[in-house]
Amino acid sequence: MIRAFAAAVEDDNILVRRYALDLILQALRLDGVSIQRASHEDRIIIMRAVASVVMRRDLSLNRGLYTWLLGSDENAEQQVGYLRSHSLELLKTTLGVGALVEILSCCSLFL
Repeated sequence: MIRAFAAAVEDDNILVRRYALDLILQALRLDGVSIQRASHEDRIIIMRAVASVVMRRDLSLNRGLYTWLLGSDENAEQQVGYLRSHSLELLKTTLGVGALVEILSCCSLFL
């Protein structure tokens, strides 16, 4: 299920991406059971897919990403707490894995 959501968020059609992100906000909350029970690899896959919406430069997608990462509370302190307890480690791991893969692929070009 997680990989299907990730594929939908990376679809070329903007409407598919928006609806997929809406579904993720409802069904795959970072503090929810579904994401907690998922394998570490699946959590990285969904985080990478959702974080990639920033590159699309679509305000509604970015808003959805921020809601997913920060939670739906309007209070800034609550959002920071949600980020620290549910999102930050996975985001750092995902970005670190992506950077490592890029570094290794660049290095292999020179070997």
